[in-house]
This record gives sequence, C-alpha cells and structure tokens, in this order.
Amino acid sequence: MNENNKTQMVDLKEILYVMFKNIWLIILLGVIGYVGFYIYAKTTEVPTYTTSVSLYVKNTTNKTTMDSVSAGDLSAAKTIASTYIAVLEDDVVMETIGDKLLEKYPVDELSKYFFITDDDGVNKVDENNIRSKIKIEQVNDTELLRISATTPSPVISADICTYITEYAPEQLTRVVGAGSVENVGRIKVPKYSDGSKIPATARNGLFIGVILALAIIYIKYILDNTVNNGEILKNKYDLPLLAEVPYYDVEGKGNVKQKKTGLIARLKFKFNKENDKIERSVRNTIKDVEVPFVVTESYNTFRTNILFAFSTNANKSNVAVVSSSLSGEGKS
Repeated sequence: MNENNKTQMVDLKEILYVMFKNIWLIILLGVIGYVGFYIYAKTTEVPTYTTSVSLYVKNTTNKTTMDSVSAGDLSAAKTIASTYIAVLEDDVVMETIGDKLLEKYPVDELSKYFFITDDDGVNKVDENNIRSKIKIEQVNDTELLRISATTPSPVISADICTYITEYAPEQLTRVVGAGSVENVGRIKVPKYSDGSKIPATARNGLFIGVILALAIIYIKYILDNTVNNGEILKNKYDLPLLAEVPYYDVEGKGNVKQKKTGLIARLKFKFNKENDKIERSVRNTIKDVEVPFVVTESYNTFRTNILFAFSTNANKSNVAVVSSSLSGEGKS
C-alpha cells in the first residue's frame, strides 16, 4: 500500500512539473481563447433593453384598506401568485401580446426581433419566441410579481410589459376566478441598454483555452513512454539506482565557440564533419573547472556505488556493461 501511494505521489509531482514546464502553452491557448471569444462576442452581440413592472397580488377582488388585510389573506395571496405566473405564461396571453404588437408595428420591423409565421394568410408572432423574451417571477416569496421583458428595442420591451398588465386582470379573473392584481409603479422606456456580456464571454474563452492546453499536455504526458529520470526505472523494475547524472552543456574551444555566434555559423557547423571532429577533440571533460559541481559529484557517486555493488555481490562478478538505447548518448 505504501509503495502504491509513493508511486502516485511521484506521478502527481511529475504531472505538475510537466504542466509548469509547458506553462507557455497554457498562456498561449488562454490568450487565443480570450481574444477569439472576445472578437466573436463583439461582432455578434446585439444590445438588449429590459423593462420591468411589478404587480401586487390580492386575495380578494374588493379594494380593501391595508388595515383590513389579515395574515390569512397575505398567505393566500402568496399561494395565488404562483398560479398567476402559470396563467400569465400561457399561450393565450402570448398570442394576445403578439396580436397587439402586430397592430402597432409593421411586420417588417417586428421580423427583426421576432419569428413571424403565416397562419392561412394571417401573420402571427410565434408565442414561444415572445415567451422567451419575458420573465415572470415571484419577488422573495411575497405577494409581488415582477414581469420583465427583454428585446433589442426599448420601446417594444416597454410595450410588452404594458400589454401584460392590461390583459392580466381579465385573464386572471376568467381562469382563476379569484383574487386580483394591481400595478406597482409605472412602466418606463429604458434609456440605456443592458450590461454587455462580452467580458463574460471572453472569460469563458480564456477558461476553455486553459482547459484545452491542460488536456493537450496531459494527453502528451500519458502517451510519452520515454524515461526522464532514474526514479521511473527504479519504480518499474525494482532495481537500485547507482547514480543519475544531470544534463549539462559546457562551451568548448575554438570552432565550438564560433558555432554559437549565429544561425548560419551553427548550420555550417552542423553539416560540416571536420568541425564535428574538432568539437569532439576539444570537448571538456568532467574534471574541467567549467563543469558544474553537481555533475562531478554524480560521477563520484556512481564510482562509489558500483565499487560497493561489486564488493557485496555474492557471485563476485567484476564485469559491468555500459550501454545506451541510441548512439551518441555519451556512454563513451
């Protein structure tokens, strides 16, 4: 159990390291997602205007004073309010609003905001389309109903709220047969559009870009079957690790220094075999002062461990093989 937990911790640490190592990809895709979604939202977003009105629900149809309203009347009004919402969202109410809109506005103008259907030669505004632009809700579980209409036209939004409040008493009395409603406040045409959704859309693009980058990095990590450190071999084959030499790069002499001065010089050096021979002939050894201390200590650790392994070997073997998977990996 402990070994499994240790392996999982090592894997998690390795994944976090890989994520950090590829932080550039996360930033790049995040920026691309943010900019892309921002441009898309900027070019496609249409400003909308919302008009709201509140209706006070009463349990009786008589106009009573506030002193005569009992707790039972308020409780009944709250119960009726939820019923009123269902009645006001019915197709009959939506069709009535559509007919009133067609009486006031030309079909060409309404077609910019609603779906217009042809019913045996008679134009009709799709009731589902109207319903999608209207929101009716009970305010904080009270006897108040808030009706909101949101369209690209501020005047049409105000007209929809007006039509609902005008038609609501008749429809509620006909269907419910009890209670009444009364307007709270006046319906005003909005002067300013609703808040833009562009920032929120851009943030969603940033989130999607980051998630995509993390998924790419993780899939690449899962499919990577190369050995990146000695712990992988130790955990997989349960063999002791004698030493692990870190990668290092020490600048050589002569043409090696010239190789790093520019792209053309590097290409010439890469494809010139004579220069390659010169590089190998002047390459530094691990005893040079320019070699990092951690590298020399790794070789010293390897020497100590291999001598200890030979001295404790039951078969008294004194032979070791140095190999590699590919040529040129440094086994010489």
